[in-house]
Amino acid sequence: DAVMERDQDGSLKLHVDVSELADDGYLEVWLRDEGATRLVSLGAVTSRSTTVDVPEGLDLDEFPVVDVSHEHFDGDPTHGGETLLAGTMDSKDA
Repeated sequence: DAVMERDQDGSLKLHVDVSELADDGYLEVWLRDEGATRLVSLGAVTSRSTTVDVPEGLDLDEFPVVDVSHEHFDGDPTHGGETLLAGTMDSKDA
């Protein structure tokens, strides 16, 4: 599950629940376009449920898909190519 919420201070937060996935290493949360040609990393998933900040000014209409990827400790900051979960986000006051 992924839910976008706006905090009282106006900042956007993305809550991601990956509890259905096996605990198999380093996972990263991305926002991407429908064709998966443009991606924005939001950070590592640090627990079974995590909250990440969404950069101010990011056009969510251009990046409507939440993508959780399996990553490798290889020094490469790009998407590792293995999407474990993906879907359009739900919003609450976003």
